[in-house]
Amino acid sequence: MKLIVSTITLFLFMLSSAFADLEKGYAAAQAGDFETAFNEYKQDAEAGNPEAQFLLSNMYFDGLGTTFNSDEGMRWLRAAANQDHHDAQFSLGMLYANGRYVEKNDVEAFNWCLKAAENGNLLGYFSVATFYMQGKGTEVNQALGLEWHMKAAEQGLSESQNALSIVYKNGIGVEKDLNKSLEYLKAAAAGGHPAAVEKLNLLGLSINLDTSIP
Repeated sequence: MKLIVSTITLFLFMLSSAFADLEKGYAAAQAGDFETAFNEYKQDAEAGNPEAQFLLSNMYFDGLGTTFNSDEGMRWLRAAANQDHHDAQFSLGMLYANGRYVEKNDVEAFNWCLKAAENGNLLGYFSVATFYMQGKGTEVNQALGLEWHMKAAEQGLSESQNALSIVYKNGIGVEKDLNKSLEYLKAAAAGGHPAAVEKLNLLGLSINLDTSIP
């Protein structure tokens, strides 16, 4: 029993120390001391911390605190993504979608974005919805696309709210409903979506008006 307690105590100490090092990296980055931030993140990344691995990958991609190195950036991004870091998974999906630092691959893009979405990444919701609606990297599935857009819209993502406005306006996979379309358009505009704001202006409406069709 004493050995077990000692092991747990050691683990908690190591965990708290790792978080402390990560906080040092955050503080250094915010102060513009990217070299110190890089060194702190690298130490934690090598110890297996997925957040540090993700941040370290960004340092390599942006050339902050170190020399730009896309190979190292990809290596650490994959390490974080393989530990279910949803931001890393989404970023990896976007790199595959755009063919940046890797060969363009829509299937890989979809798969990584789906993992990110399943782990709660809001932009992952939107991307997976778009992939399903367009049949990009997967088969067209409007029902699943709408499901993911709804999840994102409910959490306030203006991109999905704007997309749903278009969906209901044109009856894409749903019954056409102009009132719902306008409702989503106003929600997207309230969230600052440029296209939604522009559409409302063209209609002569503001986000404070009643959602019924004039």
